Amino acid sequence: MTSSLGRVPLWTTAHEVRKVVDPATLGDHVVHYSIPSLDEFGAGKVEEVDSIKSAKLSLHGGEVLISKLNPRKSRVIYINRDQLPIVASTEFVALLPLPGIDSRFLTYTLGSESARQELDSRVQSVTRSHQRVSPEDVTHLSIWAPDIEEQRRIVDFLDAEVSRMGKLAKVRKKQLSLLWERLDAVAKEATGRAALHANADYTPTKLRRAITMIRTGTTPSHLEDVGSDNSPNTLPWYTPAALDGVLQVSPAEKKARDDGYVPAFPAGSILVTGIGESLGKIGYLTHAATGNQQLTALFPTSTTNGRFLAWQLHVARDELRNWTQYSRVRIINNDTLADFHISLPAKSVQDKVVARLDEHLAKVRSLDAVTDGFIAAIRERQRALITAAVTGQFDVSTASGRGVME
Repeated sequence: MTSSLGRVPLWTTAHEVRKVVDPATLGDHVVHYSIPSLDEFGAGKVEEVDSIKSAKLSLHGGEVLISKLNPRKSRVIYINRDQLPIVASTEFVALLPLPGIDSRFLTYTLGSESARQELDSRVQSVTRSHQRVSPEDVTHLSIWAPDIEEQRRIVDFLDAEVSRMGKLAKVRKKQLSLLWERLDAVAKEATGRAALHANADYTPTKLRRAITMIRTGTTPSHLEDVGSDNSPNTLPWYTPAALDGVLQVSPAEKKARDDGYVPAFPAGSILVTGIGESLGKIGYLTHAATGNQQLTALFPTSTTNGRFLAWQLHVARDELRNWTQYSRVRIINNDTLADFHISLPAKSVQDKVVARLDEHLAKVRSLDAVTDGFIAAIRERQRALITAAVTGQFDVSTASGRGVME
């Protein structure tokens, strides 16, 4: 155990910054720290002040932000100085460390598992998606406050260990990314997409010759949660968000009544996102379903393997985006989609290609799951190491941190 000044309330170590400002008074652009930008980028985002519609916390750099919203997600960040004005959402509590407190040590402390659990136990809300703690809950946290030199030793140790573990996770992610890229390249070659562009062995044909049905979904006036059992004659209702992997369709959250007015997509259909930012995303249906107006279903002919067609459209997703009609919203209508050029070898060839690609896909998905487990273990180790270090459970001057979880 290291020497310690004991546990003290957070308010004795940091001053809460409460100054609120209208961003429009700060110039044309500001660095804006919001919960969405922190979740997506892990940092603030340069934004035009005209796009910010509410008052924000005024910051100067050197503060530590911690989110009041859903503290179980532990959103904590140190604010670096910037040439542009800095503002933050009022969903954060901004803390300026007092003399004798290292800002990096405070950042690690507020991001520790012990702080997360303590704040999560104090939430005030009836819905799990919008749970909040008050600023007083944050400022009254009990934290360990060793002397400043000990804080700096802890921070230097954690910086090195977290960086080392982060590099391991980054290497695994890069390896997995290369495997997915390799699968794409194999699929382009196997489905004839590469040869199509090289004008080699495959003769291009229009998509309409490989399908018997092209049908776009709709949003019915009444949708039910999938978990409800009051309407047995229903179809899973999908949106482009369900197409979140290679040919994969995630479970539907809603279902629509199969009343003859809802466009039905038969099992074996290929789903194509035909509008918006997700245009070109492809899925393969293993069951009857329906979808919203952003999804179009293609049903193959008897001489077309549906998964072969799905594989080819998947690797041609960028081409599909370029095939679109340009307006305010990127869109591809059914007639234009039906004219899209594809490679269509004999059915026996298609079947062999699908068997090969599906086997390859299964292997990459398995490695993907292993990588997810590895990265989850890395993050768990980081959390345990940070919590142990900022609560004085071991002496960082003699420890490597490798035995913390043993």
